Amino acid sequence: LASGVIGTFDMVAANILTEVIVSLLPQLPSVLIPGGLLICSGMIDKNTHRVESKLGELGFEILEKPQKEGWVSIASIYHGEPTRMRSTTL
Repeated sequence: LASGVIGTFDMVAANILTEVIVSLLPQLPSVLIPGGLLICSGMIDKNTHRVESKLGELGFEILEKPQKEGWVSIASIYHGEPTRMRSTTL
């Protein structure tokens, strides 16, 4: 999906199933500026570990992970290079 996008952005939001988010994550560094925010939602609690792992591999830091009734959102910042899984609460 990101292959047709021209330019870079301060923020990207994805409200879709975990499987789709995981498949899209490798494309996001090409459209998100370093220091940019990514907000993912639409995931059920038992699947978020897959997104968290991929975020760390790609250079994202998780800032916040709110949960409600089994549904999870993840707010993260893109550092531009892979990091160890750091987690900070806003």
